[in-house]
Amino acid sequence: MTRTEELIGPRREEFLALVQRAESITEIQKGMGVSHHAVVRAARALKVILPDGSWKAVKGCIDFH
Repeated sequence: MTRTEELIGPRREEFLALVQRAESITEIQKGMGVSHHAVVRAARALKVILPDGSWKAVKGCIDFH
C-alpha cells in the first residue's frame, strides 16, 4: 500500500482532522509522516482543499479553511 493509499484509506479520518487544523502542507506532512506529494495526491483524491489553497479548482472540493 502506498502512502497516498494509506491517507485515503486506513488513516483517512486522521488525515482529514489534520487538514482541518493545519496551517500548512508542511505541518500535515510532519503530522502524517509522508511526503508533500502524498499529501497533495490524497487531497486531490478526497477533494479537500489544503491550507495553501491547493485544489480550489476541483469542482466539489471541501474547504476546511
